[in-house]
Amino acid sequence: MMKVILASASKRRSDILNMLDIKHTVMPASIDESCYNHLATTELVQKLAFEKANAIAKKYSEGYIIGSDTIVLFEEEIILKPKDFDDALRILKKLNGKTNEVYTGISVIDAKTGISHTSYDKAFVTFKNNSEAELISFIKKDEPYDKSGSYSVADIGSLMIQEVRGDFYCILGLSVRKLSELFKLHNISLL
Repeated sequence: MMKVILASASKRRSDILNMLDIKHTVMPASIDESCYNHLATTELVQKLAFEKANAIAKKYSEGYIIGSDTIVLFEEEIILKPKDFDDALRILKKLNGKTNEVYTGISVIDAKTGISHTSYDKAFVTFKNNSEAELISFIKKDEPYDKSGSYSVADIGSLMIQEVRGDFYCILGLSVRKLSELFKLHNISLL
């Protein structure tokens, strides 16, 4: 049985690994993300995913470390996690009735050999035209403060969404397809 460590505190990412029957340990990585802001979106999510995985891989002599990072992009602007209620409402109003892009970077590092493989996936989320009252209700029920773009397509957030194009799991923060591809590069099948 392989040892897997998720370098993230994200419950959704851990849930995805559990869904795939991948036994793992959660060990959140703490890195300074601000020093990479000059990178293009696809480079940024991959760099952050790698740096998170690498920060944890340095602490282990064996096992596979998974790092991941998700960014919401709207009209060439990176939409971060909201600071508070007003910020969440401002973000959701901006995204409302429109399509945004979701990028998720993923990195898998073999702590024993130091070999790493990193990639990204991209998906699109189109919001319905939600009323302001609906947006406020969503914020009060879901508390979107730990989510890029202030939303999740899972649970109650799905009621605000008109369409999803691409890997649903990419939007949740861990592309299952890319994870499988990266483990195959380490000669491991997830099936």
